[in-house]
Amino acid sequence: MEKNSDFTGERYVPELFKKQENIAQMHQERYKFAAKYVSGMSVLDVACGEGYGSDMLSREARNLVGVDIDEITINSAKDKYKRDNLKFLVGGVSNIPVKNLSIDVVVSFETIEHVRLKEQIAFLEEVSRILRKDGIFIVSTPDKDVGGGGA
Repeated sequence: MEKNSDFTGERYVPELFKKQENIAQMHQERYKFAAKYVSGMSVLDVACGEGYGSDMLSREARNLVGVDIDEITINSAKDKYKRDNLKFLVGGVSNIPVKNLSIDVVVSFETIEHVRLKEQIAFLEEVSRILRKDGIFIVSTPDKDVGGGGA
């Protein structure tokens, strides 16, 4: 996991940025937006990072799976966030370890811009594979002209 002095903006860790409210607000607002759509739903958080957003959404969701490619980060999330309806798994955007048509809502914030076109296509195919027919995909990517991203 990134140390505060090594922060690149890619992985937000709430306790490291309490004094930088603008960063905290940008990250948390995405999850607050998504929370409106997850009540009683089966939810997947792709590239969940250290898990704070998955934890936020799991308060409303029926169940939530947070997936991230970094095993150390996932192990930390498992230790930090414990709820009966929340689990964390290691997986990448092109190999999401979830059954076909098993998810009501997929969220993925500030992820797709980090992978090459071929993997972006594989990511969207994975979302299509796991999302139920009436499912919702909530995704954000940065708007470099504004300096943040939006849901």
